[in-house]
Amino acid sequence: MSKKFQRHLRKLAQFILPKVEMDLAVFDDLFPHPLSAFRLAEYNAYLARFSSCRVYSTGSTLPAISKNQTLNEVLDEYAGNFPRFKDRVSLYPGGGLQLRNQECDEILKRVCSSKNFRKVITTQKVTRDYLLQNGIGAAEDIEFIYGGAFPCHANGNEQKEKQRFGKSKDTFDLCFVAHKYMPQGRDKGYDLFVATAKKLARSCPQSRFHVVGPFSKEDLDVAELNDRISFHGSQKPEFFGGFYDRMDMILSPNGSFILHPGAFDGFPTGCCIEAGMCGVAVMATDDLN
Repeated sequence: MSKKFQRHLRKLAQFILPKVEMDLAVFDDLFPHPLSAFRLAEYNAYLARFSSCRVYSTGSTLPAISKNQTLNEVLDEYAGNFPRFKDRVSLYPGGGLQLRNQECDEILKRVCSSKNFRKVITTQKVTRDYLLQNGIGAAEDIEFIYGGAFPCHANGNEQKEKQRFGKSKDTFDLCFVAHKYMPQGRDKGYDLFVATAKKLARSCPQSRFHVVGPFSKEDLDVAELNDRISFHGSQKPEFFGGFYDRMDMILSPNGSFILHPGAFDGFPTGCCIEAGMCGVAVMATDDLN
């Protein structure tokens, strides 16, 4: 066991072991930031259902989402919006899952061999197969529940017909929705989205392009797209119902192991799931099958 891993366990013990009786503990790297809609939907459901549930957050991905907010400020905002849960969400100094990472493997093996271990839930085929192929978990100990929990923005529009190109509007609207974790958003495929937009703009005069997330004209040269590309910035969940109602297609050319070794996205991404639920055609890569 590495010294770094031992230090991680000591820090972990300080946060989750003392004086707290719980049936469910959730560990995350961003919750409760409001820009992560699927986390709010899923974890709030756990907190509402299980009275002894606790959520522990590292906040490690917060700088990529909101550079002007600290995790304590996010926690204060959450407490104001969900006061019934405020005492059950706190800090945790842990790390995230990476494939082919020895330290992550050691942590997973320790958890799965614990006397308190019962089941592990995997939501992606790649993570289920990884546990099996690396001898971390047995098939009978793994519950495979594909996908995730997301707010359905389409619910409020059940009586409203979706706008569609050639039928109720004259523009073909293609969108890209993602957070930016690295320059030019290459792990999310923003560079490929821009390249696609330039080609489509030349052949389809009616095409319009929309970017949601912390991107701007400074990330890549989009001068030739002129006013046909719109940057909407980072948005909270309530924005997307009306937005997706106008979109024809979402492009998600994200790639694995680009952000750093072992890093990968779920398939489809949360943004694609939300868009698809609202009737938007999804074009996405699936490099991990």
